[in-house]
Amino acid sequence: MKNKCPLKILIELSCCVILVVLSLFFYANFREETYLGIFLRKNFTFFTIEVNRTNFPGFFVDSFPSFAWTFVLCILLKNIWTKRNTVEKIFWILAPFIMMVFWEIGQYACIIWGTGDVTDILASFFAMLLVLLVCK
Repeated sequence: MKNKCPLKILIELSCCVILVVLSLFFYANFREETYLGIFLRKNFTFFTIEVNRTNFPGFFVDSFPSFAWTFVLCILLKNIWTKRNTVEKIFWILAPFIMMVFWEIGQYACIIWGTGDVTDILASFFAMLLVLLVCK
C-alpha cells in the first residue's frame, strides 16, 4: 500500500480545524442556552460578535455543528486507520455517525440534555457520506 500524500493529509486536517472553529462560533453566538455556548461567551469573547440569527439559514445555526463534528471525527479516524483494509476503514468512518444517531435518540428520549433533532442526524449522515465519497 502506498503512503498518503502529506499535502492531502494537511489539507484535510486544515479543513477539520476550520470546521471546529466555525462550529464553536455558531455555539458561542446562537446557542447561548447550552453549557458550551455559555462557556464560550464567558471565556472566549473573540468568538462572539453581534449577529442576527435571521441572517443565517436554520441549518447552519442548528445542525452545522453536528455536521462539522461528525465530519472531523470521520476524517481523523480515516487518517488513523488509513493502512487497514477497506472493511475496517469503513467501520471506523461509520462509527461517528452511529454514535451521533444514538446521541440524538438519547436526547429525544430525555436521557441526554438536548433536543433530539432529525436534521442533526441528516447532517451527520451527509458528513459521513462526504468523507466516504470524496476523501478516499
